[in-house]
Amino acid sequence: MIYTFNAMMKSRDNKIIKEKMRNIAICVCLLFLKNAALASENLKVGVIETPPFVIKQGKIYTGIAVDLWNEIAARLKVKSEFIDLPSTDTKKAFDALEKREVDVLVAPLSVEPSRYKKADFTFPFFLDKVVLVSHKGYFHNLVVFIKTFVFSIGAVLFALFLLYVIYIHLFWFFERLRSKKIPDAYIKGISNLFWTHVLIGQHEQIPRSLGGKMAILIQKTATFVILIFLNAGIISFLTAFVVKYEGPVQKLSDLENVQVGAIKDSKPYEVAINAGLRVVPFESLKEGVEALDQGKIKSFVVDFSEIESYMSENAIVNLDVSDFNLRWDLYSFATTIGSSLTRKVNDIILDLRDDGIPQRIARSYLPQAVTSSEF
Repeated sequence: MIYTFNAMMKSRDNKIIKEKMRNIAICVCLLFLKNAALASENLKVGVIETPPFVIKQGKIYTGIAVDLWNEIAARLKVKSEFIDLPSTDTKKAFDALEKREVDVLVAPLSVEPSRYKKADFTFPFFLDKVVLVSHKGYFHNLVVFIKTFVFSIGAVLFALFLLYVIYIHLFWFFERLRSKKIPDAYIKGISNLFWTHVLIGQHEQIPRSLGGKMAILIQKTATFVILIFLNAGIISFLTAFVVKYEGPVQKLSDLENVQVGAIKDSKPYEVAINAGLRVVPFESLKEGVEALDQGKIKSFVVDFSEIESYMSENAIVNLDVSDFNLRWDLYSFATTIGSSLTRKVNDIILDLRDDGIPQRIARSYLPQAVTSSEF
């Protein structure tokens, strides 16, 4: 009986082992077939037109992201079938990826919580920033200059005047009984010293009292020091003002209680909302720039690479890009969740970085040297 039981257990174990071996064989076959299909069939590449990353000219696609993807596809030894996806609604693009209507999305894509639920992301290939673009405001800055000058340089001038008033009173107090040229009466004495200093620049006689000598010594020294600071302050103020003279938006607080624009449902739109700005949504950058021209908004929130490309293509010189940025961001490609393509693309991106290819591609579209792939 014991022999029969052992035989049954051995038979059962053999069946389990055979079942596991069969499952492993099936997985290996599926993986082989998947890789073979990847190598033999075209990859469906969803592209979202966003210059300078994806530029569409007829049926031809170029741009930073497209050129970089073509380098990756060449090393993968696969062909790409580009599928145009709506640029005004990236949610539809990620829906298409989730439904496996496309294998990969090529565009300046940042990792966001809603997107991460629908896709996997590759290593980043580009570093960008969100900036503010406004019309150059010369008159606006002239008013700002006058106000700032009055409150900053004016404070130093007031300190100089206050020192002078204190010195006149001290000098009159110590010298009124020792100098016949200084009236003993308060009003006449102060008036006499004031106009004497205004016309001559100093008192006519050497002070006779120790208090008078100390008062004039302290006044001369303090005046000299204040004038040095005043001169340095004026030069620094004018230098900083001239450098930023064209930009009406010097800091985020300049946008309080005014309307700014951003492309609807874009990353800059979200950044502007989170910054507490009053945001008006637009369908495109072109519409936003037109709203700036018409004075409907004070500024437009946009990616630096996008506005730089737009201004260059349209020869725009009357717009000013803010010296500060609202956020830095990393751009990646998006793939279907669990796809073996993600790791392969990551390996190639690392190799391309070592060869400096992403940087060269970016510079060919952005001659002003926007940082790319320096991570």
